[in-house]
Amino acid sequence: MESNWTDSVNEPVGEGRIATLEITTQTDVAVSSRPEELPPPISLQPINKLNQETPILLGLRDVNAELSPPSYVEATQPIIPEGYAGLPSTSDSSQHPNDATTTLERMSKIAGYHSIGLKPVPIIPPVMNDTENVEESRIFYANEEDEAIITEDKAREILLGEAAQHFCWGLNTAKKMKILDIFHGSAFQLVLETFTERREAAWCFEPYQGQNIDPPSNGDAPDAWDISAMPSQMFKDSSFVIEVPHTADIQPCHECSALGRKRCWSCIGSGQIRCVACNGTGDIQSRLTTTSSTSEGGVNTSYQQTTQVPGRCLVCAGMGRRRCASCLGQGHLPCSTCLARGRLKFSIKITITWRVHKEEAVIDKGDIPPSILYTARGKLLMDEEKSRVGPLERFSDQRVVDASRHIVDKHSNMFPYERILLQRLSLRVLPVNSVTYEWRKHIKQFYIYGAEQRVYCPDYPQQECCGLFSYFR
Repeated sequence: MESNWTDSVNEPVGEGRIATLEITTQTDVAVSSRPEELPPPISLQPINKLNQETPILLGLRDVNAELSPPSYVEATQPIIPEGYAGLPSTSDSSQHPNDATTTLERMSKIAGYHSIGLKPVPIIPPVMNDTENVEESRIFYANEEDEAIITEDKAREILLGEAAQHFCWGLNTAKKMKILDIFHGSAFQLVLETFTERREAAWCFEPYQGQNIDPPSNGDAPDAWDISAMPSQMFKDSSFVIEVPHTADIQPCHECSALGRKRCWSCIGSGQIRCVACNGTGDIQSRLTTTSSTSEGGVNTSYQQTTQVPGRCLVCAGMGRRRCASCLGQGHLPCSTCLARGRLKFSIKITITWRVHKEEAVIDKGDIPPSILYTARGKLLMDEEKSRVGPLERFSDQRVVDASRHIVDKHSNMFPYERILLQRLSLRVLPVNSVTYEWRKHIKQFYIYGAEQRVYCPDYPQQECCGLFSYFR
């Protein structure tokens, strides 16, 4: 903020002449503070005790000289008040390590978890032998061929309904086209779902707040895959974290050296920061404007002069430093790692992830793209759910047999770090009707597929607005 002080002095300068002297003082101050709100003065370190190897600019003011210019010194550390009980120096990493890995090296090793660190490590599941016969109990619910037959009138009606949903499709095309032939075919949709379990182990730490501790002295830690855990629902992605029994231990916090607090990042532990109003000098430059005027013979003459006058900073009371707003002058902040407790609980935790891996294959007898048939519904022919499923070796269509072999073999070797809990193999038949039509001496095709009787017509005539641009197509 800006403050002004004005004073006027009238002095006689001669016979019949009076000079008026106006003194205006203008001071720029960032923040106005009352004297009782200023921070208490601190004792500063003597200049001759500071290390001058690496220069850091610090402003020191001689309190005995009111208007003396500020002097500057070079130092490598901030000014620390006398008697300040700060945190240990972090320069010596051997005495105060701040890495959790060092804490793990001091702890006793857990049998079976020697290679476990702070990062999650996948645990290879044990080999499971499944000798169940997958062909004896396989049942097909329906015949391969679908019984729904599309007639010419029905095909035209379905196409009209599809054209009505498109703003720029001409309805006359569907009404006047000549349907030449309808081929009734089918496609097969093969879906394999594999429900797997993955386990990852890692050392974890949390603030110790009096919770129960299960130390290694209580017994040997069980193997990662021997810990019992079941998903809440099959064929649904989920995860769960569990602590390995007999692996917990209490260790001092590696971030704060068990003090529960860390040195303030803003003031570097001094509790004081440099005053931004005076830039740490304790002084501010005030503008002193002097205005004088004389009157002689009815003519008034004014003179104005501005000078820079140093003065004491009103924000920091001339000390050049203020109380740190981050730590409120304490010089330290609570440790966020241990929540100011000073101790951490270390233990090995297993992250269990259940996931569904899905593989689809479409076997089509027509020219319709397989990507179109993935979302279509059909009649269920077979649905099998077992710990391990095999390919459809006895199915009549060899392409379905080959496709089932491919996806089953793919899932058998695709998850080396996951254990297969359950597999589900389903086969559906989708009706696909290929309709051949003639429009303006052009012979084309469209398809009606799925139980919903969807339409796939990539070359529908008159697709532009009003059909003007594709009239001769």
